[in-house]
Amino acid sequence: SALEIIFCTLNAGGKFSGDSYETSGGLHGVGSSVVNALSDHLRVEVARNKELFAMEFSRGVPQGKLEKFGAAPNRRGTAVTFHPDADIFGSLTLKPARLFKMARSKAYLFSGVEIRWKTSQNDGETPQEAKFHFPGGLADYLSESLK
Repeated sequence: SALEIIFCTLNAGGKFSGDSYETSGGLHGVGSSVVNALSDHLRVEVARNKELFAMEFSRGVPQGKLEKFGAAPNRRGTAVTFHPDADIFGSLTLKPARLFKMARSKAYLFSGVEIRWKTSQNDGETPQEAKFHFPGGLADYLSESLK
């Protein structure tokens, strides 16, 4: 499936074909496949054409085929849930505050996108759930920054 290629192959994103989409959130085309390879569990859910699909991976290896779960008439987009591999990272943990700021920044850059943030970690300073949507994009960022 296309999902398997994107999450298992370096430089598989449409950014490199020149005609797939107009904007890209990454720099090098390796983000999803690298996160997959460095996670002991990764799940991708895609809601497209009013249907829901999902696929799971472990350490970069598909744990089955792309599954179709049926109708999802009120849902669109992609959700990625992952857990960093302790065999690689040891006791290191992701910093929710840093990832929260990064997710917020991406929402400013892509004005038509809603990013939903969710973390199971509680660092005391970062909300465990949030939605980012800035219809004005960078203009919204400037408005907030200049308050």
